[in-house]
Amino acid sequence: MPKDHVRRAVMGGTFDRIHVGHEALLRAAFDHADEVGIGLTTEQFLRKGGRSRKAGLVRPFDERRVALQAFLNERFPGREWYLIPLVDQWGAALEPKTEALVVSEETLPVGELANQLRRRKRVRPLTLILRHAVLAEDLLRVSSTRLRQGKIDREGRRLSPVRIGVGSTNSVKRAGVEAAFHALLERTPVVVEGVSPGRANPQPWGLEEGFEGAKRRAKLALADDRDWGVGVEATILRLGKEGPLYDVHCIAVSGADGVELTGLSSAYPLPRNISRQLEGRRTLEDAVRLAGGPQKVGHTTGGALAFLTGNEISREDIIAGAIRAAFVPLLARRAERLPTVEVLSAKRR
Repeated sequence: MPKDHVRRAVMGGTFDRIHVGHEALLRAAFDHADEVGIGLTTEQFLRKGGRSRKAGLVRPFDERRVALQAFLNERFPGREWYLIPLVDQWGAALEPKTEALVVSEETLPVGELANQLRRRKRVRPLTLILRHAVLAEDLLRVSSTRLRQGKIDREGRRLSPVRIGVGSTNSVKRAGVEAAFHALLERTPVVVEGVSPGRANPQPWGLEEGFEGAKRRAKLALADDRDWGVGVEATILRLGKEGPLYDVHCIAVSGADGVELTGLSSAYPLPRNISRQLEGRRTLEDAVRLAGGPQKVGHTTGGALAFLTGNEISREDIIAGAIRAAFVPLLARRAERLPTVEVLSAKRR
């Protein structure tokens, strides 16, 4: 039994099309409490605060209630629980007898606000039991919304190809993104689409400009109901005031579930003849051309890196590696290298 075990915990949700994420939240609650109060959102609550569109998409309250009761009886037989029709976001969270609240990353702010209100009323703050999201095969969170869209099933298996936007029409960048997602998602089909980045910085210098451009590209690429948007921005770094110049790729990834990831490629030193051309604030493509290289080297297979190394290393390879590295936080979560449940003690908060 966990040391933070309590007599009564509560949680809440819509529980429309029950899935593995719901089960994980419920299991966290039953693992930490003798009795669990489960708030079930009513149509009245869903129509509040601009939620009217969602109210029209989810199943009726009675249908969800019957399905939830059946699920609880099947998966948690013999456990003590009761249902609470939710007409607001609080349910039983403000009641003095409630000791803990089970939350997700999305609802953690509600739990923190509930504790502020409890303190004002001189009621002991709740222990917050944070259950991290369950990831689907496509590394996005399992959600009822995505079930309704037909993108995943209740177990998080992908039912349609994953749509990935790249904030660039550069075929080299697109190839790197495609290679990365084929490796990350393995058996899941992917469709990679290039998206014009609009007016972009012709040659960023420094990490700030590099990530600014990458994030802007990723946001643009996520549009049109895509699952992932990826921005790749090459930038020039200088070591020290007079040190050598390096080329490095800044990576930004935006997920349809709101997750934001960043990564960096390996940085490689630029030859002196190319660096001298860059001192005039030329682009790397122009610097390579003026140093005797091909036209538009950034758009050729392998990019400037393949040209400089005689095809030993390609731009596609370092882009793919940097994107995969950006996903380390999600891969660690999928591999269960990080805690799936965190107990945020009332004493510490």
